[in-house]
Amino acid sequence: MIIEGGSYSAGWWWAKHVQNTEKNERWQVMEVEGLSGSTIEEYFKQMYAVSKGTKCTNYFEQWNINLAKGETLTEPQWQEAHEIARKNHGLEGQPFFRVRHTKREPDGSLQEHEHCFTLRIDIQRMKAISDSLTAQIREQTSRELEIRYTLQRVKSVLVPNRDGPRPERRAKKYERFRGAQSGIDPHGVDREARAIKQRSDNGQSFKAGLEAAGYVLAVGRRGFVIVDQAGDIHSLSRRLGMKVAEVRAFMADVDPATQGGVAEARQSGGAEG
Repeated sequence: MIIEGGSYSAGWWWAKHVQNTEKNERWQVMEVEGLSGSTIEEYFKQMYAVSKGTKCTNYFEQWNINLAKGETLTEPQWQEAHEIARKNHGLEGQPFFRVRHTKREPDGSLQEHEHCFTLRIDIQRMKAISDSLTAQIREQTSRELEIRYTLQRVKSVLVPNRDGPRPERRAKKYERFRGAQSGIDPHGVDREARAIKQRSDNGQSFKAGLEAAGYVLAVGRRGFVIVDQAGDIHSLSRRLGMKVAEVRAFMADVDPATQGGVAEARQSGGAEG
């Protein structure tokens, strides 16, 4: 079992994502608690409205529970699995809803996975519930549920004595979603940007290499970003797999003041390739 997730703010994006039937045979809201309305958009609007009374930006926690191919859970087990996940995240009693996706595999079989969206705002205190260390919480919850339901055991990538290097980090959900729309694979951007860096002596040559490949180097809110041919933004440090300080040192000969912002990069060709 693999549980992915985190705290988020883009309810509109998730509403669109979970109702997408291009990659999933069907979707269905399986359970709602503490929220009124009849649509996913309405559930997110209620959560967002509560958050406006606080300083919290990422107002809900999302996780998706993924089973190994051929494995299934009963409806009571799905419900219990999310209850345990909410308890482990410190979100017991919080308003939530969960959505089941059923996907048809290439061999014709059907495979299910589920998303759960839980409000992070404690309504009594009007304060956000902590979202720290949630990666560890999801890993521990996965191992707990595997034992509970006698599922295939997946080796954790977080334990200090794991064998081999940590596997390549998956692109974030929103990156995979927009990549499916634009046709630009975020991992493809990773590979291309890293290949360009390997043959670049400094930041200036790296910038030239990006431009030759059809990308535009721009300045975002937190430093340098890559704008791809569809106009989508990629964190330079994330795409290169480097720490921010390392990127800053490598790009020292490129003055951010001489680089345009994202809007300018899009107009200059990042969205026209």
